[in-house]
Amino acid sequence: MKKVYLLLILGILAAGLVGCGMGSGGSGLRQESYRLPGTQGFSTPQAEVTIVAEKVPYPDGGRLSVSSQPKGAKISLNGSDTSQVTPQVFESVETGKTSVSLQIPGYREWRGTVTIEKGKTTKVSVKLRKLTPGALKVIVSWQGRRGPGVVVKLDPSSETKTTNRDGICIFKQLDPGTYSVTAGKIISGESYAGVVVKIRVSSAKTVTTKISLDPGPVFFITSVEIEELVVDGTAHPATAQMAIKANALAQAKIRLKGIGSGKCSGYLELDGKRWEPFSVQVTDGMAQLVTPNLPTDQETTQHTLQAKVLRPTTVESPALTYSIIE
Repeated sequence: MKKVYLLLILGILAAGLVGCGMGSGGSGLRQESYRLPGTQGFSTPQAEVTIVAEKVPYPDGGRLSVSSQPKGAKISLNGSDTSQVTPQVFESVETGKTSVSLQIPGYREWRGTVTIEKGKTTKVSVKLRKLTPGALKVIVSWQGRRGPGVVVKLDPSSETKTTNRDGICIFKQLDPGTYSVTAGKIISGESYAGVVVKIRVSSAKTVTTKISLDPGPVFFITSVEIEELVVDGTAHPATAQMAIKANALAQAKIRLKGIGSGKCSGYLELDGKRWEPFSVQVTDGMAQLVTPNLPTDQETTQHTLQAKVLRPTTVESPALTYSIIE
């Protein structure tokens, strides 16, 4: 009895398919242009049948299997991004020559051409070669001079550094590619900025670029004025400590008192090394100056600053210790 019911059902389905034009002489979907993994779309008095027809771009094509070491390489076929990464299998690829490109940051791009055959699977397995990182040396100048305290930002990584006393900073361990650089500095309340775009960094090489700053707004950094140092000819206050956000433009006030009158000269000492000279006019035993921008990168998380007066009398401030925070 079960066999009879089964044969009856199969007969109804076959009749329905023929009635919908799915036979060789019908006007329905052409089987050579579509896959028919299921059923969709018609009814008979005895049953309701659904047929799902999935169109295939190249029904007579082959499969392409692409893998790489490491995984996750972006795949392009015939110059077009597929929005897929390795490992990936492409169904119904057009027969003939197909160009394949694999890209992953930090590795050399691989390009090749394969032949796709009808009804066959073509496998591409590539071990990508790791690129040696490069470096970018940035030299910054403004008003005909170079110096410390310029904040330099590298995009698209958004990495920032501060120039040294020679107006130089170096970005290391960079993946080969194209970068842009923005630099900024605040001098006596005036902001200066400069931009260099499309700098190509090559594998295992150091590329040098120069930026000249002109008056203009600096949008990616903020100016922070930190606690003042007091150079006192009669007494030293306690050592000060401050926490400064990384890559801010930080400046310290220095107040001179009790050291006589006239012209006063000395220098700033940063981390135990002579940093910047200064010369100010002392009136009624008092004077004040603002330091250049202090280093606030995170290569060193803590710095100390001292001011030393050499004339008219030798006296120094306590050490100002500032820590770099995220």
